[in-house]
Amino acid sequence: MTTVIKDIKPNNTLKLIVIIGRVIQGVASNNTNYLNLQLQDKTGSISARIWDASKEAIAQLTTGVVVKVEANSINYNNEVQLKINEWEIVANPSEYYELLLTQAPIDIAQAWTEISQTIKEFKNPILKNILIQCFSEKIINDYKRWPAAVKMHHAVQSGLLWHSVTMLRMAKQVVNIYDDRNINSDLLYAGIIMHDYGKMMELDNNAISAFTLAGKMIGHISLGAMQVTQACQELNINLQEEMVVLLQHLILASHGKYEYGSPVLPKTMEAEILHHLDNLDAKIYAIDEALVNTNVGESTSRVPGIENRMFYKHQSLKTKK
Repeated sequence: MTTVIKDIKPNNTLKLIVIIGRVIQGVASNNTNYLNLQLQDKTGSISARIWDASKEAIAQLTTGVVVKVEANSINYNNEVQLKINEWEIVANPSEYYELLLTQAPIDIAQAWTEISQTIKEFKNPILKNILIQCFSEKIINDYKRWPAAVKMHHAVQSGLLWHSVTMLRMAKQVVNIYDDRNINSDLLYAGIIMHDYGKMMELDNNAISAFTLAGKMIGHISLGAMQVTQACQELNINLQEEMVVLLQHLILASHGKYEYGSPVLPKTMEAEILHHLDNLDAKIYAIDEALVNTNVGESTSRVPGIENRMFYKHQSLKTKK
């Protein structure tokens, strides 16, 4: 019987099926090679060591590989770690992804229906045609399953869709509340749907996501704006059309500040709203993730993406199912 990571206690012999999240090779004091692995499943992660690592282990045990391991759990510096005794690479890893990879807690079909229906209801033909052009059948499938990050917010399977549809729902409430203000809802919704579109070029979607070369060299913000340009060229839409320029502005200004990676600052009402909704959803995700493993009456560890602040878990918080 296999064990999941969250149930591991010290001083046991265990069998696990896990994904290798990180590998560091080192040399021990006796001049033999060892591997320091970060193993994970959907319940958590744990450090593990393979001492006197063979050439085969060094060559085959790489990031993203799914393995079956037999190991001893030990307590080292007040932290449970694993000493791996035997390992075997899983031949058909995708069969285990549902057990190993965290999925976004949403109805995928419903979330995509909300986004696609919003696009169909656009009154502005330029925005409508650009977004329809950007979402071919293949891209729709990718958009439904792509993560939104490697390790920051919504770094789970279908995290991109989860983040986008959550922002879209919030934006519709904002438009409803401020119905007497000068907000172009088509532009705002199009910007939200497209603001992280470039994540599909920035990140791969292997078991453990990593940055692509384009992600490292260009980044998702610029990649997303480039996709709008490509769609316009395919549709023979003038790139100087106001709505084209404004849509690209929303994408480029989505992080809100130069130091956060935006090449421009928000200069329209819609760009400012998008930036704050993006920031809010990312922070809610980060705080929620930190609170999950925190006891009531205690504070989380410091959350790096939010000024290293700690957050208190009070009694009235809902318990996740």
